[in-house]
Amino acid sequence: INMKISKIILVLLVLIFVSYNVNAFGVVNPTSPVVVSAGQIKDIDLLIQNGAGATEDVITKIEVLEGSEIIQLEKEEYLVQANKEVNAKLRINVPRDAKPDDKWAVKISFKATPSSKQGMVSMGQGVTINFVVVTAQQIAEIPTGGVIKEINFSNAKIAIAVIVIATVIFFLIRKKKIVKKKK
Repeated sequence: INMKISKIILVLLVLIFVSYNVNAFGVVNPTSPVVVSAGQIKDIDLLIQNGAGATEDVITKIEVLEGSEIIQLEKEEYLVQANKEVNAKLRINVPRDAKPDDKWAVKISFKATPSSKQGMVSMGQGVTINFVVVTAQQIAEIPTGGVIKEINFSNAKIAIAVIVIATVIFFLIRKKKIVKKKK
């Protein structure tokens, strides 16, 4: 019976810990493919969100991981206030010599860190979006897509939770052994 209680306590502790660590940082990903005519430029707004109960502002750094030959960022860093959103401007420049149905894979990284540098350790979070740019003979407008959210865990919080859970289990097992010795 004690082992069942310890398992229930362990599950409850893990659920409480996981629900406490949901972060609300997200980026709206454009619907793929983004169609652009050869030699044309298309500007896209990527919506960076810091909402759903966020309590502190974050500084978001943007980096083009793939597709840098056709992608230009207006800025590489944005301040996103708690429970707010910011548009990040992205320019797609398809070469004049591109043929219809030429494709480019685009991968962009968004890394958010707290804007206030308090304490010695600062934990950040990140989102990576992927989409494809396709060359067409005529310009076509494609609507943008939905929000991508990630659940991120702070390494320090995970370590503390594991230590607490291990300690609870250790004492429950130890208590069970002491009860058995007394019988």
